[in-house]
Amino acid sequence: MTSTQKIPIEVSSQNNYLSYGPTQTQPKTVSSTIKKTKKITFPSGDTGQNVNLNGQLAEIISLANRNTNTIVRIVGSESQVPNPPNSPQGSLATERANNVKSLFPTDITINISTQVGNTPFISGTDNPNDSKYTNEQFVEVTLTQRVDRTISPPPKELPITPNQYIGEQIILNSGRLVFNSNQDHILLSSKKSINLNTVESVNIDAATRTIIQTPELYLGGIETAQPVVLGNDLVDLLGKILTDLEYLTGTLQNQLGVPVGSPIGPTNLVAQAINDKIGGYKAELSNILSNTTKTV
Repeated sequence: MTSTQKIPIEVSSQNNYLSYGPTQTQPKTVSSTIKKTKKITFPSGDTGQNVNLNGQLAEIISLANRNTNTIVRIVGSESQVPNPPNSPQGSLATERANNVKSLFPTDITINISTQVGNTPFISGTDNPNDSKYTNEQFVEVTLTQRVDRTISPPPKELPITPNQYIGEQIILNSGRLVFNSNQDHILLSSKKSINLNTVESVNIDAATRTIIQTPELYLGGIETAQPVVLGNDLVDLLGKILTDLEYLTGTLQNQLGVPVGSPIGPTNLVAQAINDKIGGYKAELSNILSNTTKTV
């Protein structure tokens, strides 16, 4: 037991506290991406006069006004229902897209594209307000925004080596140390850090669970660390992609060309080959999650 003495003790492991990282850290910029999509449908022939564009796009417009690191993609669409007089096919979709564009700041990147629906319309027979036509009359707005934040980590304070420390301390030095609690817990509490430093390995054996609760967890080192993925979310997303791919390849392999009834090659062959593999991919995906390691 000491008060202000420096004790010339040589500890068994001298790994220089590498897990604490460098003592001097530089500010770094962390970027994240915000993506918002809004689809607005229009009555037949309408370009925005009877649609509350500002109200429906309020959230996206507000985000665009806050940050110039923004890209807005606007897709204007119209159906094959005849346009008003003197409005050629495609002009309605263009006007819809441009009316939406006018709501956004001029100092951001805005990409516009237009399209015409593929549902045929027969005048005098088809109803222009049928959902199959109104569903093709829309403007879809997608905002992608990069948000940059500068983080200045506080300077890291490495523990002073035992043979250089001056201050109150208790030193236990022996060939072997055993801390055993035969009825309750062992509690280690520290105002700064708790360091386990060893020449060989750190082993933790738990009969039930190992739980680490912390705002940040680094495995392998603190520098250039990358985040782990969320397993359930990844499996869910990949499952959706495979389902869409299965639908696409199923459609492609059944396409017929000219002469009528003949397969379209080589699209059919490629689609069939990929489609045959998707069942195996889904089977592999069902076994991809760890049974032991969990994260949030």
